[in-house]
Order: sequence, then structure tokens, then C-alpha cells
Amino acid sequence: MSEEERNPAARPLHIGAILEDLMRDPLMQERSRAFEALALWEEVAGREIAKHCRAAAIQSDRGTMIVDVEHAVWMHQLQMQEEALRDLLNERIGRKLIRKIRFRLGPAV
Repeated sequence: MSEEERNPAARPLHIGAILEDLMRDPLMQERSRAFEALALWEEVAGREIAKHCRAAAIQSDRGTMIVDVEHAVWMHQLQMQEEALRDLLNERIGRKLIRKIRFRLGPAV
């Protein structure tokens, strides 16, 4: 009798099955949505605005997206649009993951 026959857990698993199990984990689902929100930033903000800022991180435990902005004028403009940007991001990811967008001066590229 082979090791695989004696111990079914010793059998190699298909990568699809492993990924499926991972995506059932609530923490992994949150992280996946967070990465999705980061990837959607340029589309949600618009190309012209996105030239001057970039979504840098998400603190998912706090529901805060951090966006680096190259200049104070752009930061002020984005702060005025925070609620609309936040709502659109949440709509696109299908969940209220982002509760706040924090803008900070920093490199936008």
C-alpha cells in the first residue's frame, strides 16, 4: 500500500482547490477586496486626478484607504471629493470596506 493510499492527506492537491479554500477565509476575502479597491483607484478617481496621486495602502482593520498626493492643492481638492470617491469605491467592490480616505503629501508615482 502506498503512502497516498494510507494517508489521503499526503496526496497533492490541485492549486484550484487550494485557492478555493483560501478564498473562503474571511480575512483573505477582506484582503482581496482591499487589493481590488487599490486597483480601482485610478478608474474611480479618473485619469487626470490619478496623475497626481496614488492609492498607497488600505488599513482594512480601520477601513482607511491611504492616498499619496503630490501637492497640497490636489490634496485639498481630493479631500473635498472624499465622500463621493469613497462611496464609488465601495459600490464597485460591492461592500462598505472603505470608511475613510486619508490623503497625505507624498510621491504620487
